Amino acid sequence: MFALSDEFKDLSPQVMRFRLVWIYDCTGVSNFWKNKIRSEKAVLTEDSAWKLICKFYGIHLFSSLQELENLSKTYFEEFNLKVSPQQQLKVYTQLRRLGLTKVGHLKKIPDDQIQRRWGKDWLNFFRGVLGSPKAVWPWIPHRKIKEFRLKKAFDFGVCDSAILIEESLELLLQLSKEQSQIHLRQIDIFLGSQEEGADFHLPFLFHSSPLLAQSFDWLKKLFILRFSQIELLAPLSQIEIKLLPAEAPRAQQLHLFQTKPAAVSVSEITERLSSLGAKIFQPQGLPSRLPERSWHKVAPKENFKISTPPLYYPLIQHRPKEIPQPRAELYLVEQLVEFEASGEELRRDYFVAFMNGRWRWIFKDQTQKWFQQGLI
Repeated sequence: MFALSDEFKDLSPQVMRFRLVWIYDCTGVSNFWKNKIRSEKAVLTEDSAWKLICKFYGIHLFSSLQELENLSKTYFEEFNLKVSPQQQLKVYTQLRRLGLTKVGHLKKIPDDQIQRRWGKDWLNFFRGVLGSPKAVWPWIPHRKIKEFRLKKAFDFGVCDSAILIEESLELLLQLSKEQSQIHLRQIDIFLGSQEEGADFHLPFLFHSSPLLAQSFDWLKKLFILRFSQIELLAPLSQIEIKLLPAEAPRAQQLHLFQTKPAAVSVSEITERLSSLGAKIFQPQGLPSRLPERSWHKVAPKENFKISTPPLYYPLIQHRPKEIPQPRAELYLVEQLVEFEASGEELRRDYFVAFMNGRWRWIFKDQTQKWFQQGLI
C-alpha cells in the first residue's frame, strides 16, 4: 500500500518527495496501522505509487492527452530524465496524428513499438498511467542516512589496546543510549598517533544489520581480535569512530505494542561467529535414496551405468483371468470397442484398482463380467 499527503506525516520509514506532495511506501506496515492511515481524510491510499499519482492528478483512461501532457512534464522534470520539452511536444503531436485523443487509446500501441519509437522512459511512463504491473516508479528516498562521529582525545599517549577497546565501547554505549534503534552497517575506527605516518584505520562491515544495543558483547570480542592483529608504532593521542547506520528495510514491520528489539536472526548469529573465527557447520542429513546426481538436468541413466531395479515388474496376462466383482475403488482408464472376424462386437471397460496390496489392471466386458488383465 502507498499513501500520499500534502503535509509531511510520520506514516512510514520509507518516504519520498514528489513536487509538493509526500509519498509513503507502507508495504511493510501492519494491517492495524494501514486501517488507521486509510481512515485519515487528508491522506490518499492506493495499491501502487503510479495509481496514487494518477489519482492525485485526476488522470484516468478517459482523460485527455492534454492532461497527460501536464503530468509527463512534471514527471520527467522531477526525476531528471533525458527527455526535453521539444521531444515531449513531438511525442504528443505524433499521438494526435494517429487519432489518439484519450489516455485509454494508448493501449492500442504495443509496448515494443513505444520503446522503439520513443525509448524506455516513455514506455515506463505510459505503462504507469495505464495501470500496468510492469511499470516501475523511480523511488528516491527523502531521508538521508545520517553519519555519527564520536571522538575522544587522550591527555597522555596510549599504547595499551585494552584501553582503546574500553574507550571505543564507551563511546558506542553513549550513542546507543541516545539512539536506541541504530542498526549497524559500518564502523570505522581511526587511531590518531602522536607521530606523523603512524595512524591506523580499522574498518568493520556488517551485512546482517545487527542492532547496536544488543551487540556490545560481540563487539568487544571483535575489537579484541582486531586490535591484537595490529602493532602500534607510536603512542596514540586520540580515537575517532565513524558509524554509518543501516537503511530501514523496505519491508520493515511496525509493531504496535512491541517496545523491545526483535530477536537475533540466524544470519546475524552466523556473521558473529564467522567474524570471531568460528567455523559454521550444518548437521548431516539422512542418506537419500536418490542417485548422487539425480538433481542434474542430465538424466540419471546417462550419469550411471548401474540402475536400481524396481520393486515390482508389470505383469501382463495373455489370457485374462475371471475374477469376482471388485470391491475396491475403481479408476477408469479407457473404453475399447473391437470387432471379431465374424462381425461380433467386443466391448471392454478397462480400470485400475488397488486390491490385495497390488495395483491391478482389470476390465469389464459386455456381459458385465470382470477379468484381470495384469499387475502393475
